[in-house]
Amino acid sequence: MTTRTRKTTLPVGDFFAMLTDTLRTSGTDQSLPMICGVLLHTPPRKSVLVATSTDRFTLGQAHAPTVGRIPDAWIPLADAKRILTVIKAGGLNGDLAIAVHPDDRITFTTNTVSATITSHGPAPAFPPVGELFNEAAAKPTRETMLNPACLKRFSDIAKSRGEYLAVQMQDRHKPVHITIGDRYRGLIMPVRAPASIAGPAPVFPVGQPFVHPAARTRKQAA
Repeated sequence: MTTRTRKTTLPVGDFFAMLTDTLRTSGTDQSLPMICGVLLHTPPRKSVLVATSTDRFTLGQAHAPTVGRIPDAWIPLADAKRILTVIKAGGLNGDLAIAVHPDDRITFTTNTVSATITSHGPAPAFPPVGELFNEAAAKPTRETMLNPACLKRFSDIAKSRGEYLAVQMQDRHKPVHITIGDRYRGLIMPVRAPASIAGPAPVFPVGQPFVHPAARTRKQAA
């Protein structure tokens, strides 16, 4: 638990876009609560707020410039949708303050509206997305096979941001690395190819859940 209120501030529109886009790759299977939501963190020595989500088949990560640092904050899926509704109703102009309080409340406040969620213990274990991103972005050389529905998610994000979509890949066994502008990146896991095309099916599990540096408890992060 943090011993004092920590706050970060960024433009309302930037946060609304971040949360909207990362919800597109959030898990929805309630038997896997560690991926049903969006993880917020402010990395060391960088003045940005980062939002990350995954459904095991796609990963999305967006960031925006911010002022101030907060302990890592987990926003469950239902709460994230509610926050978007409240923020949209208040308008997307001005700034948004995100505050993490000692009593585990997280508040999202603009000039016109406010929403509060309550944490129930430590953030859930989260997949090692940093390692996956680094591996997926290295040495893009080969083709792979993708689910078009997954690719469309990123196409929709690029369209909403008014940006082009860049695709990098290594081989059919590795995730495909997606970049959209300079504030969004994602991964798409390859799908099983027909035997007549690809031989052995690709296998690339997300990995065993572990406590990602961006998912420590508030006590550890304080």
